[in-house]
Amino acid sequence: MESEIVLPRSSVKALVKKYTSPSLRNSSVEISDAIGGVALTFIHELVSKSYSDCVAKGKKTIVPDNVFAALESMHFPINKEELEKEIAAYEDMKSNKPSLQLKLQKSGKSHDELIEEQEKLLASAQQNSQAEEREIKMTEDVDEYD
Repeated sequence: MESEIVLPRSSVKALVKKYTSPSLRNSSVEISDAIGGVALTFIHELVSKSYSDCVAKGKKTIVPDNVFAALESMHFPINKEELEKEIAAYEDMKSNKPSLQLKLQKSGKSHDELIEEQEKLLASAQQNSQAEEREIKMTEDVDEYD
């Protein structure tokens, strides 16, 4: 059985409340579902046109320029400068996020040392878990005799 792809209802409802007239804000579930369906159709069409533009340029990965071209081909009004600023802000945030490799380098330990430390932690956690299980079993045994 193939599951149907839908947008999260809570997200659709939040967008309906934020961007529609007051008469639609407290709309029925059917109206929200219809708006979600239209939005999903738009997303599918946008992805399809973006992919077509990507392939036409001989590329394999969709980039923002493909999406901009798709929006323009759909005659969808966009503020390209504003979108480019948002993308730049996202890329900046992403580049400032510390990577796992950087964390490993800052630890000053080799890969083997980190694995050994992890194994010790796992063994310790396993011992603690077994000790707790023994305590619970002993408590249950004592309760049986009371």
